[in-house]
Amino acid sequence: FVRSPFASGAPSERYLVFTDPVAMTTILHVEDDELLAEAVKDAFKALGFRGTYEVAHDIAQARALVRDGERGRPPDLVIADMRLPDGTGIDVVHLVRSDPWTSHVPIVILSGDPDTATVNRAYAIGANSYVSKGTSRRSIAQIIGNLYEHWMKAALLPHDSPASRTLSVLREAISLR
Repeated sequence: FVRSPFASGAPSERYLVFTDPVAMTTILHVEDDELLAEAVKDAFKALGFRGTYEVAHDIAQARALVRDGERGRPPDLVIADMRLPDGTGIDVVHLVRSDPWTSHVPIVILSGDPDTATVNRAYAIGANSYVSKGTSRRSIAQIIGNLYEHWMKAALLPHDSPASRTLSVLREAISLR
């Protein structure tokens, strides 16, 4: 809690409450393999991720979740498989990048397809990272650990991410003193 210098009401009105930015974070994973999606979710939870982890099993579901009006904001990170029942990870990158609502969202391709041309194409249309899935649940945990450290802790996220919104509110509260 941070004491608000301008609040004079009841004790409950005297404090500004800042929510945990990681708890507000939403990861959208576009993956048709339910076991892999569950392994990735478990790996994020084991690292202390407290946000929302959504799974779309195809591009049609991803389209609905990317524009989710109930959440009121786009996901903070999209992880996509390269091979999906109704398209490819390239299609997911195009879906996210072509919409002004989501064009700033970081996209990680998590794929078992190491083809150089595919990797280059993913980067050319806007993927932020292309990572090999590995072959075991243990390697998935290590890969997710690296992704979590980078995208959830180290990377400077776009201006309208939960972390950035919290920092903006803090800066504004400090400037009012």
